[in-house]
Amino acid sequence: MFKMKMMALLKNTSVKRALIILLVIITTIGIITWPKSNADSQISVAFRATSMNVKAGGKNIEMPEIGPDQSDVATKAKKYDNVYCIDEGTTLSYAEYNKELNLYNSKESSQCFKNYNSALWLIDNMYISTASNKDELLNYFANMLTSPEVKKAVSSYGNITTDNIKSLNKIVGNGKDIKGRTINRNLLEVIEQVALWNYTNNANNSDKDKYDKFVNGGFSGQNISANDQNTCKYVYYALKYLANKNSNYNSNGTVNNVISLDATKANINLDKKQVGPYYLKANGIVMNIDSAFKSKISAVVTKTDNTTKKLDSSKITVNNDGSFYINFTDCGEISKSELTIASIYSGSATTANVIVNAKNQNLLNLKKTANVKNLSDKKEISVSGKYSVVLIKVDKNGHAVTNNPATFSVTGKITKKDIKTNADGMVSLVANQKIESEKAKDSYVIKEETAPEGFIKYDGNINLSVSFKKEGTNYILDKDNVKVEGTGTNGTVKSRVPSNTTIEIYIPNDEEEKPKFDLALRKFISKVDGVAPTVSREPVIDAQSKTLLDRTGTAAYHHTKDSLKVKVGSQIEYTLRVYNEGEVDGYAKEITDYLPQDLKFVKIADESAKEYTTTSTSEDNKIVLKYNGNTAIKAKSIDRILNNEKDNLYQEVKVICEVKEGAKGYNTNRAEITNYGYEDKGTWKEAKAINDVDRDSVQNTISNSLNLDKWYENRKSYSETDASGKTTTIKDYYPGEQDDDDFETVEVKELTGKYSVVIKKVDSSNKNQGLAGAYFTIDENSKSEKVGPTDTNGYIDVRKDITISKAGTQTVLNIKEETAPDGYKPYNGTISLTISAKESTEKYALDKENTKLTQKSADNEENTSNGEVTCNINEEKSLITITIPNEKKVFDLALRKWVTQAIVTENGQTYVTDTGHKAEDEPEEIVKVDLKKSKLNDVVVKFNYSIRVTNEGEIAGYAKEVSDYIPNGLKFVAEDNPDWTEKDGKIVTRALENTLLQPGESAEVKVLLTWVNSANNMGVMTNTAEISEDYNDYGIPDRDSTPNNKVPGEDDIDDAPVMLTVKTGSEDLKYIALITIVLALLSGCVIALRKNIKRQYNVGDILRK
Repeated sequence: MFKMKMMALLKNTSVKRALIILLVIITTIGIITWPKSNADSQISVAFRATSMNVKAGGKNIEMPEIGPDQSDVATKAKKYDNVYCIDEGTTLSYAEYNKELNLYNSKESSQCFKNYNSALWLIDNMYISTASNKDELLNYFANMLTSPEVKKAVSSYGNITTDNIKSLNKIVGNGKDIKGRTINRNLLEVIEQVALWNYTNNANNSDKDKYDKFVNGGFSGQNISANDQNTCKYVYYALKYLANKNSNYNSNGTVNNVISLDATKANINLDKKQVGPYYLKANGIVMNIDSAFKSKISAVVTKTDNTTKKLDSSKITVNNDGSFYINFTDCGEISKSELTIASIYSGSATTANVIVNAKNQNLLNLKKTANVKNLSDKKEISVSGKYSVVLIKVDKNGHAVTNNPATFSVTGKITKKDIKTNADGMVSLVANQKIESEKAKDSYVIKEETAPEGFIKYDGNINLSVSFKKEGTNYILDKDNVKVEGTGTNGTVKSRVPSNTTIEIYIPNDEEEKPKFDLALRKFISKVDGVAPTVSREPVIDAQSKTLLDRTGTAAYHHTKDSLKVKVGSQIEYTLRVYNEGEVDGYAKEITDYLPQDLKFVKIADESAKEYTTTSTSEDNKIVLKYNGNTAIKAKSIDRILNNEKDNLYQEVKVICEVKEGAKGYNTNRAEITNYGYEDKGTWKEAKAINDVDRDSVQNTISNSLNLDKWYENRKSYSETDASGKTTTIKDYYPGEQDDDDFETVEVKELTGKYSVVIKKVDSSNKNQGLAGAYFTIDENSKSEKVGPTDTNGYIDVRKDITISKAGTQTVLNIKEETAPDGYKPYNGTISLTISAKESTEKYALDKENTKLTQKSADNEENTSNGEVTCNINEEKSLITITIPNEKKVFDLALRKWVTQAIVTENGQTYVTDTGHKAEDEPEEIVKVDLKKSKLNDVVVKFNYSIRVTNEGEIAGYAKEVSDYIPNGLKFVAEDNPDWTEKDGKIVTRALENTLLQPGESAEVKVLLTWVNSANNMGVMTNTAEISEDYNDYGIPDRDSTPNNKVPGEDDIDDAPVMLTVKTGSEDLKYIALITIVLALLSGCVIALRKNIKRQYNVGDILRK
């Protein structure tokens, strides 16, 4: 149907015309838009591929060449003398090619490659034997492939050198064409052919490692030796590594500046006598430099005398990392180096055409021209230098005059006025002055224009002459030829050159005459533990004190400095007293006392606390005391003391320190004035920032050289030698390092002492019986430990040989019994032992009076009577024994017996009546059985009894045997009681012999007794059971009963009564009446039940309706 419609449609003339027009349009568009190569050319060349008998693994390597049977063979052979197969796996045989494409600008040619960019790099950088200037191309090729980076990446083939690679530049193969001519090729080109296939669109690209496998199988063929194998593989993998690395490479065939010289890190090293490091780089890697490359490198160096010397390649050192250096060891010092690398490969112009034949594989024809160029670099050394001159203003003792400026002027090399010293007494006269040359000489004339306040100006000029020398690339000061000369008469100008670039000049000044300020400090122990020393240690001032003060400027203070014996824990009161030996009123604003490690600060004594404060704590190794008062010590304390004046003779502060635990030997502490105040022309000043106000001491000086551990042993009393050579020693005067510091020494008596604590665990009823196996928890200072067990005598060490380091409370031990000895109750409560020590003769011992033991019950109530726990202190042995008693645990087995059933058999019928009695029934009701008189001899009556044993004690135990005493009228039938036997007129059972009863547990046995038929055996019969043998692991007897003693009232014995009676007639009437009543009740219940059922039924009918 569709076909018929289409035929009818095509018969229509208008439709035919439209279809023809449409066909023309489509054809025209196709012609216009059909893709064309913009770099193709028509050729007519026949190529063939004949075996060269060269293989890579199992792959026969066939490479194209011009076929012999065509016109103009010689011309074509010359043009196509280096052709490669592009499509590995596609047959070439003998084919005519009619078109070739420019590889670098043809989209069509790029489609022959699966990785066009890597292929471009490989083609631009591969070696071809027909290249122009091929030797330089081979040098480049070999050094590129042996670069450090490539060697590291391709490291499986040993140390491959450029010579190894160049040795592959040879003809291999011995194939024959149909005319008998030899077919062969350059070995490097064969390897390059295999490498190229990694990047071309081949017949079978599924195996990405295909060509690696060929190469790994080795190369074989004419002129390929076993020694060539590693090098062949190395070249293949090196080319692959670099081609993959350059996967973004682009080119138009002409490549310049491939090798570049990297001199970014190069410099002239005068110490090592070398210039470098230099690197040759290509393709983003550092090139190898072999002997061929090295021979191209030379240099010219310029010496410091401007002469030059040419250095050939023998002066070039090449390293494994590719770096190279110029060595100028034989040239002395140089100022310039000029490096040249002559005629080194710079790139190539490559013509690469893809020869296309749609029926056969595509080919690649290569032509190369290698180019060379020169590389160069120049390095120069510049010599420079600067220097500075600093003026320092000092007093006659060489101390800097601070916070008190002087002014200077200078002429000569520079001219400058009003040069003022800063707060540190210094000023930069010349800063960073340029040194022109090593032969230059700079001169200065310096003059002090104004002196610091209170000082006399230097009365001459200071002449400075500065010379220089060269050191390496720097000009520096020639220290030996820097000359400073002062022409003044009131001081000696000094100088020094602390560095190669700095000169310091010290210009002195004498002070103007003014009253002298001079404070002196003395330190002494005034109390130990609140008591003054037997021999006073307070300074004594006498005429000799005054004589020494007048002659030397420091008075003599007589007081012993022999060490004072103390003990650990002793509190020592030190008095720090400041005297005013000068002519100006003043005070110690701050005093610092430096403590040894075995002393700790406690507090400022109460009488000093109003005027002195400190932020120091017991953790600090010094006490910094601040004076908050404003009363100055009047001048000339020594004179006023000798004149018996009473007021304002000195300033003092008392501090209290404590001897730490573990202290021993000598402990020296030193104090000094670290800041003071003084009166200056009616104004009070704080002198912390002025180190030379005191005429003979500098505040705050001993902190860096305390030597506390050796100071006492090295102390020296004051002595002086007169003009005749006679030496006089002043008794009991030990000066400090200066007169504003002093020391005191205590010797810590090494008292020894130890104590031990043991617990003795005893039986509360027999204190001589020690108990083994108890464990205790001991808490001390929030730390807990478990001790135990006590030994067979009941002892356990709690503390053993604990060192006593001081008197007073040693520690508090909280003791709790965790586990009692077997069979005993644990002590219920906590024991607290406070251990105290006292000082005895040359030792520490337990303080019996203050060593206390307290007990607390489980509810934490204190028991002041100590209960049964005792504490014995043996002072001689330093032993504390805590005796803790234990009560034995209670053993208590109780027995209960009751009748559970009455069993009557009459006329072959057995009637069992459950009594409903329980063990707890007290008293138990009598179980009564009524018998017909006529049946007394025919009826069988039995009673079933339950006997329960309960552990009411605190330890486990056994009821080994239970006895039952059968009353008259009842008898024992062995067949009814397999667990019972007759023994000594009673029956016994050991059924519970192996049943361990824990506290609170129970076990039961049963016994069945039979009535002896007789009219004489009527009435109440009481059956009694008793525990006749018990046992526990501790041998503890039952607390309230004795087994097998048959004593009523004990809890291990119990009875159960039964009663038999004969029925009477009246009783028969009663039973008849009772039965009648029961029957009537049953009839009523049946009637009621029927009515109820009927009602339910009726309700059901209603619901169903």
